[in-house]
Amino acid sequence: MRRFIYSILTLATIIIATACSGNGSKKLDMAVEKMNSICPVEVPMVGTVNAFVVDDNNIVIVCDVTNENITYDDIKANEDSVREQVKPAVINMTHGKLFDVLREANAGIVYRYQWPDGKKVDIGYTYAELEEMSK
Repeated sequence: MRRFIYSILTLATIIIATACSGNGSKKLDMAVEKMNSICPVEVPMVGTVNAFVVDDNNIVIVCDVTNENITYDDIKANEDSVREQVKPAVINMTHGKLFDVLREANAGIVYRYQWPDGKKVDIGYTYAELEEMSK
């Protein structure tokens, strides 16, 4: 799971860092457009990132979970643990160009895990949480 999170954060950071100038909301849309151009992205031992979307002023990384060992119930029951595992990578992100794009739009970041049966779990950080981590 940790490998998945770091892979996605690295991918998102590289792509968003190439986003063109413009207002914050426009940069979010442009970053998502660039990220979607490389989808799908296979995430070993987890599944596939099939989309990046802007939802409720957040960049959402949508991952279709295909690993039968990663279940909805496990992720749902351990959301706080997953957030803590992701935190070091998110803290690193708050010191780069990705955070500049998020800051301009006052946006957060969400990891959306979805299973073939339609179940979904969103694990995210609000802009305020990202800002606090950047200090």
